[in-house]
Amino acid sequence: MSTKISVCIPVFRSEKTLPECLESVAKQTFRDFEVVIVDDCSDGKDDKRRSAKKIAKEFSKLLKKERIRVEYIRHSSNMGLLEARRTLVEAATGDYILMLDSDDELFSDSLESLFGSAKKTDADITHGKARAFLTNEGNESERIRLQKIQEKTSRIEKEPLAGGQIRRKWLLENSHTSYLWGKLIKREIFASAFEKIPFVKATMAEDVLQYFFITSLSKSYVPLDKEIYRYRADSGITSNRRIETKEDWERVAQAADIFTAIFAQIDEGEATVDSEEKSAIAQMCRNHLANNIVQMELVSENLKERAREILSEHWGENFVQTAEKQMERQTKC
Repeated sequence: MSTKISVCIPVFRSEKTLPECLESVAKQTFRDFEVVIVDDCSDGKDDKRRSAKKIAKEFSKLLKKERIRVEYIRHSSNMGLLEARRTLVEAATGDYILMLDSDDELFSDSLESLFGSAKKTDADITHGKARAFLTNEGNESERIRLQKIQEKTSRIEKEPLAGGQIRRKWLLENSHTSYLWGKLIKREIFASAFEKIPFVKATMAEDVLQYFFITSLSKSYVPLDKEIYRYRADSGITSNRRIETKEDWERVAQAADIFTAIFAQIDEGEATVDSEEKSAIAQMCRNHLANNIVQMELVSENLKERAREILSEHWGENFVQTAEKQMERQTKC
């Protein structure tokens, strides 16, 4: 019999939180799972000076008695989160895949709750709620930001969806999130989605590209009105950390490449959308560019000039200028 769930964990410079992430997996009440870890050529260490490989090895020993499979894979070069997820899906053997980011955690009954719902409904996508948290409590502005993140990350549908409704509700109404974490997805759906996705080195907005094809292929979506995922709001590239290096800013601007890939697939006939859906994707694209422009405020002063050039290289100078002028007009109004 095949394993029921593959818990898939990408790692890049998140070694400090990886032990807590893995500990939350080890505590699951549901035990028919495997763990696949893809190290995207990370050079980080945890507080005990352990590499991702060392942490994964010690975690594997912890589960060895139960014969729970733990596979560690290291990329020879950094390929970005999208390609790390592709490697995870290719290595997974479970009936279902649960993506778990290495700075986040599960509740002890998360797998049991998700699988129980999926088994009962045979849903292609089972979507649970998330609880956002801060590593450190932070100041008042951080707590306000946390509340906004909580509202966004816990957004799921109120009722099950079928077929084309899944993608349309997501794109047109934004009634549930495209985040891959917090969802139990049939492996065959995930694998089929990646067959349609070209190689793209991207970390930001990569979930949009994957979820676009996952929803295009899925026949059923079922919401689970239960918190099953702990989302760390003050770590990772989407946090409010200062951006000090060109490499970190490149990862932010790579969101543009995701939308380039989506529109290329549409133009080539690999994906079929109606005019409303295409307009929604275009608006999502503009929103991500606007967000990138706002994130320029987090870039260190000595990097700002080069960061602006990088933004134009990815998004196109005319598109960036148009967005900047529109944002300026909105600010004045």
